[in-house]
Amino acid sequence: MERKLASLHDVSDKSFDFIIIGKGESTAGLVLANRLTENPQVSVVVLEAGKANFDDPLITTPHGWLRQHNNPDYDWAFSTVSQPTLGGISLPWARGKGLGGSSSLNFLIYTRPQCEEWDALETLGNPGWNWETFHKYSKKSERYGTLLDPTRRTAEYQDLVDPDAMGHDGPLSISFARTATGTEHAFQKVVAMWIFLVTLTTYFLMRTIKVCGVWKTISSIDPATETRSSAATAYLLPVIGRTNLTVLTGANVNKIVTRKENGELVASGVDFEYGGTIYRVNASKEVILSASTIKSPQILELSGIGDQAILEPLHIPVQLHLPSIGTNVQDHVVLVAHTYEMHDGHHIVTSNLLRDPEHEVKLREFYDGFDGPLSLALNGLAFVPAQAFSDRITSLIEQQSAKIATESTSYPPGLKEQYEVQLNLLKNERIPETELLVNPFLLPVYTPADRTLADSKKPFVQIVPSTARPWSRGTIHISSADPKAQPAINPHYLEEDIDMELLLDAFKFARKVCATEPFKSLVVSEYEPGEHVVSDEDLRAHIKAHLVTIWHACGSLSMLPRDKGGVVDPKLKVVYGTQNIRVVDLSILPLLTAVHTQAVVYGIAEQAADIIKTDYDML
Repeated sequence: MERKLASLHDVSDKSFDFIIIGKGESTAGLVLANRLTENPQVSVVVLEAGKANFDDPLITTPHGWLRQHNNPDYDWAFSTVSQPTLGGISLPWARGKGLGGSSSLNFLIYTRPQCEEWDALETLGNPGWNWETFHKYSKKSERYGTLLDPTRRTAEYQDLVDPDAMGHDGPLSISFARTATGTEHAFQKVVAMWIFLVTLTTYFLMRTIKVCGVWKTISSIDPATETRSSAATAYLLPVIGRTNLTVLTGANVNKIVTRKENGELVASGVDFEYGGTIYRVNASKEVILSASTIKSPQILELSGIGDQAILEPLHIPVQLHLPSIGTNVQDHVVLVAHTYEMHDGHHIVTSNLLRDPEHEVKLREFYDGFDGPLSLALNGLAFVPAQAFSDRITSLIEQQSAKIATESTSYPPGLKEQYEVQLNLLKNERIPETELLVNPFLLPVYTPADRTLADSKKPFVQIVPSTARPWSRGTIHISSADPKAQPAINPHYLEEDIDMELLLDAFKFARKVCATEPFKSLVVSEYEPGEHVVSDEDLRAHIKAHLVTIWHACGSLSMLPRDKGGVVDPKLKVVYGTQNIRVVDLSILPLLTAVHTQAVVYGIAEQAADIIKTDYDML
């Protein structure tokens, strides 16, 4: 397939209708490339900084991402600036590097946001961005299927979904994974009991508009091959032979070339580095940024579009002063250091055991002698409302309401409105405020204990609590005029006290789950933090020392009205003050949702494709 990719000669000094900047994070960009070139009269070039990585087993194997992280061939391996709230540590930010972007690197979890969360986008000033529209475009991206020869492992831990809620004819193959840890069913029973006490209902079914509940999630796995389905396999490879689609890998974008026209900026092309030399490609219609929450604001600032207080000290000529660029950053954080040693004899599967040939033989026997690829996927999830996991949620809501009333005059534009939406979501007992994950993967790249356990022949499972909609807001800005320099990523983790308090209560709830039957019978002991860590002070210290991101950052180029801190409008046009620069990636999401963001990105990109087609009468 790589022979169908472009050469430098095919791109340098050429003109295309649309330039799509992937820069190593091309998930949404490949969706656009596919949809826009459905019209044979439209020409598109995709500039990708990473490699093609076609048919690479580290990508195609569902748990191959374990060896991608921190590997420069696959991962940009960003890191945050030191976080004072976490004792000065810096956290790694993995991002996919290559065609497909992070859809080739992620955990394969495929979850849609709850309807109220997506309707909030319209409430914040974005007409047309509501749940009904999102669901339509989400289904357009999907091709839901089932395993060709399912095994008995799912007898209790069932593959439950409403088929009418899913798409069946889209490019992206999704399905339930064959394997699980073997602890999820017990986990489901316990969590369901606690959620039911609050909501009087709970769900084991992956549904259309509600995610509050506990269920087995769908994964981005092709059921025919049991390999990863990514933006590259789903959207690029089937159309790579189109004569109006040009894809150049190894092209690192330096900046967007602009000129002033009638008081606005017009993008005429892009400067990119290839093999150590700078080249230019021209755009006759638009330049589209699909370079991620990190790279998209970086490219704009390198192009002279951003806060002059950031640009002028770096001697970058200011083309457009737009101080909201690189602000309003939000990210999910999790506590991975909540680990249990599990009893043998229950056919429990964890990442360290998959490397043991003796264990694999036993596992295949349990799977009815299945002889295909036996890969592990993270698919045991619970989305829990605050009223079910926090005994003091009423007090926390009152405190946060008072804080907003007192401090709102000092907030940047638009933050008060975002906080009001978050507060209403927090008050709703049928909207999740934490996610608990049954995690079978030990991540030695990120945690010391995981490095110790990675070669163990005992099963270890983590029950991981996360923030759902963080209140803390961060920034991403360039700190150098060098395009190869990493931007300064400052998520300001846990700077809002309520983030820590909700995570603390979610952690306590996770411990309660693990100490309750039937899950309790599977547990030998709590490996970390250990049963001796009980006081709130010690638990907070443990959280701060072991906090990890799950790389769902959004908001750095928020879709909001300009006077509310927005960078793009509901048509994703950038940038306010420009004529033909558009952004299509997770950076436009102004309010993070509780779920994993893979389905969100595909839905955004599919909707954006139709917006662009409408603007140019291409539908």
